[in-house]
Amino acid sequence: MGYNVNLIPWRQKRTSYLKRRLIVCLATITLIAAVTTFYITDYLVLQLEIQQERVAQINQEIDFISCQKQKVNHLQQSVDSVKSNIVHLAKQDARRFNPLILMFLMAKEMPEDVYLNQINLTGEQVEVQGVAATVSGIDALLTRLNHSGLVDAAFMRQLNTYGEGLQRDYPSFSILFVLSETLYE
Repeated sequence: MGYNVNLIPWRQKRTSYLKRRLIVCLATITLIAAVTTFYITDYLVLQLEIQQERVAQINQEIDFISCQKQKVNHLQQSVDSVKSNIVHLAKQDARRFNPLILMFLMAKEMPEDVYLNQINLTGEQVEVQGVAATVSGIDALLTRLNHSGLVDAAFMRQLNTYGEGLQRDYPSFSILFVLSETLYE
């Protein structure tokens, strides 16, 4: 003998309860997901705005630094120009003593048997013309000029011999040299 128990209504109630619970859970999860998404989106937008402000600020600083760099470069060019002008003026100032330096040099280095007829000074270039008792005197003058430290490469431009009547022949010469640049430094 078996009992005839009807469990269908109870199962239906249980199934409908589980369905409602599932729907409520899914709705709650969906609502939590929507709220979380909203707050995360809002947070990310805020962070994006902060980053954009930082980028804008950094770009302004870069522009400012670039402008300052251009000013410094311009000032550096101006300083270099002024330095160049100062060096040029110092050389020009030193060149005003060229005749004095030349006279000192010629008096110091002139051998006894060499006589000068003419000295031409053009800037730093000097041409000396004269006569000598012997060619060895001219050679001694050239050697002394080259070793003086005040002259850059003295060389013989012209060498002639001539006589005056019955007198002996005296060599005439022309020497070119440039006063040394070390004088101006």
